[in-house]
Amino acid sequence: MRPGVACADAPHHITSIFLPVKGRTLEETGSIGVGLAVEPRLTVCTGPSRNHRISTIHRVIRLLGIDHASIQANTPLPPGSGYAVSAASAISAALALTSGRRAVREAYLTAHVAEILEGTGLGDVLAISCGVGVVLRRRPGAPGVGSADCIQLPGTVSILSVETGRMHTSRMLSDLNSSFLEKAEKYLDKIFDEPTFESFAYYSELFSKESGMLYAALGGRELPRIPGKIAVYGKKKVVVFLVERDRLGDAVEVLEEWGVRPRLLEASSGPPRVWWA
Repeated sequence: MRPGVACADAPHHITSIFLPVKGRTLEETGSIGVGLAVEPRLTVCTGPSRNHRISTIHRVIRLLGIDHASIQANTPLPPGSGYAVSAASAISAALALTSGRRAVREAYLTAHVAEILEGTGLGDVLAISCGVGVVLRRRPGAPGVGSADCIQLPGTVSILSVETGRMHTSRMLSDLNSSFLEKAEKYLDKIFDEPTFESFAYYSELFSKESGMLYAALGGRELPRIPGKIAVYGKKKVVVFLVERDRLGDAVEVLEEWGVRPRLLEASSGPPRVWWA
């Protein structure tokens, strides 16, 4: 017999460029875009207590038709800033609660629909289902409906992030205008035509600056000169720095002198996982 505790974990995802797409159904609704799949991973286990306040987990439970579900969620990154905590939580909860009983595709579909209904995201579930390095969401929708490709990050690149506050996804989406959408489409086309890390880094920073997303994530502050910077971009209230690994210590020192405590993230090593404890 299997032990009674099922666990699942998932990487986080930080979008750099996205273009919302409203489909005929919730499964087809989502976004195309690019971003980074990063770790530490978020973990959900079935267990004796419910120690979270994440709306997508509650929505997943209702969508699965489970009357009594007790789960534990370990969230190493803060929700509401731009790390796609809601999507990682929804995926992990759906996989843990359906492990061995339903198809993995159904779990992903449930997580995607939960995100749409809760208004917490559009394409993060699809991105996390790919879950390695740079993720290119080429067709919108839930995993199995939409499509995404992953590109490994070069070993010479490190990822730093800084949070400057919180912002609900609905607020970010309400601020979109025609200029934002035109820029997103233009730069996504360039990355999809040349799907490399270098293309992702260059156009992500360019879009982030031109669209105002970097300015918003920084709260209007001017960035210092970051040693070894390859690229920088903003999503909601997270600022992401891609830096040369051999200059990582120098970059951290400058950011700390600037008055922030950067997080060291790792490129995700793979898609969500399920196991029994």
